[in-house]
Amino acid sequence: MQRFVSGTILTILAATTLLTAQSIEQRLEVLESKVNRLEARLDRLEGDKQPAPQASQGSPWDAPAPPKPQAAADATTYEASPIKVEIVDKGLREVTLPSGKIDKQISFLLLFENTLAQTVKSLRGDLHFMDNSRRKIIQMELNINQEIPPGKKASWKGGIGVNPEREANKLLLSIDKSKLHGHFAVKQVTYADGTIEHFAPKQ
Repeated sequence: MQRFVSGTILTILAATTLLTAQSIEQRLEVLESKVNRLEARLDRLEGDKQPAPQASQGSPWDAPAPPKPQAAADATTYEASPIKVEIVDKGLREVTLPSGKIDKQISFLLLFENTLAQTVKSLRGDLHFMDNSRRKIIQMELNINQEIPPGKKASWKGGIGVNPEREANKLLLSIDKSKLHGHFAVKQVTYADGTIEHFAPKQ
């Protein structure tokens, strides 16, 4: 009886030892699986943090060259006009309107030169003001009733009302005369003999 009990106890101890060993192995397998998953995640994270390729001579990773400066979009090419215009003076003056109100004007003294073969009696066209880059600042329709012989010049005085709400007016007022240029786009010429010549609209 004692031997049977002892054998039973040994069997139970052996079984317990076997179960404990199996449990440890299972835990080790679980831990190894977790470690493998962690290592895989670390590998992915390290791959995401790889430094960007360094630029080298002729490499496709080189930064693109900065764009070349382009001409202003609003720059205008003006065709030759048979009536040349020169800006002699520019200033600011006060004028009295017919209503009695005092108004300010950007005043000009211009010279118009007749390059046509006949004496001009009157002119009609658009006067363009532009800067050194040939960007148009403002334009106005102009009628000149004055005889100008061929190859001669005639002076004209006039002005444009100051409108502080218009950017063009403010620019025209502030720009230095040395940087201001004029172009007269002729629409109609009346000659001294009464004949009339129309010109196609040009800048």
